[in-house]
Formats: sequence, C-alpha cells, structure tokens
Amino acid sequence: MIGGDASLEVVADDVAPDRIDVMLRAHRPHVAILNIDALPKLAHVRTLSRQHPNTRLVLLGTRPATTMSAQLLALGRAHVSPGTPRPATS
Repeated sequence: MIGGDASLEVVADDVAPDRIDVMLRAHRPHVAILNIDALPKLAHVRTLSRQHPNTRLVLLGTRPATTMSAQLLALGRAHVSPGTPRPATS
C-alpha cells in the first residue's frame, strides 16, 4: 500500500528496535511507522519522541491492551485506536 504511493518514500524497513534512533537521525523522516509489539519498553516511545520532535510516530500493534493504551496516552500519544479484534479463544 505505501510502496505503491509515488508521493511517499520509504527510507528504511524492518529496523531493529535498538537501531530506530540511528535511522531517525540519519533520515529525519516526517513520519515513522513503528511496530509497538517489537519495542522492548513503551518508554522507548517517549525517548524517541523527545529526541526527534519533528518526526511524527505512528504506532501500530496487533491489539494494545487497555493498560498499554493508557500508558501510550500518558506518554503523549494523541490517539490510541484498537486494531481488528482477534477471535476469541477457548
């Protein structure tokens, strides 16, 4: 979807969590889409936001729990939207 849009440029893909800061410093993107499930701690989001104030962080996850959503909002996220609900397991 993103790769097919000529107005967007992907500068990095599949970046290890410990390399995100380096990538953001090197490329200075307007937006970075991060997989929240791959981050070691939510505090990493706050650190990245403070170190890269001109980059908007879009956080995607499989289905953040209510407590995680509350933590993200406390860390300064503007909105947390639940993903597609997973089927119930028995």
